Amino acid sequence: MGYKRSRFLDLVRQGVFPKPVKLGGRAVAWPESVVDDLVDRLVAGKGATHE
Repeated sequence: MGYKRSRFLDLVRQGVFPKPVKLGGRAVAWPESVVDDLVDRLVAGKGATHE
């Protein structure tokens, strides 16, 4: 995304980006459908937030 980790985590807390799913001690991921939705919204120029 081009953001520093701290900025990205701030945006997750603000609800701009979806929250990750914890996989283990130091691993997180996002469901593919959530990533696809986010990319579609960004490409369409609708922004990252869900309305």
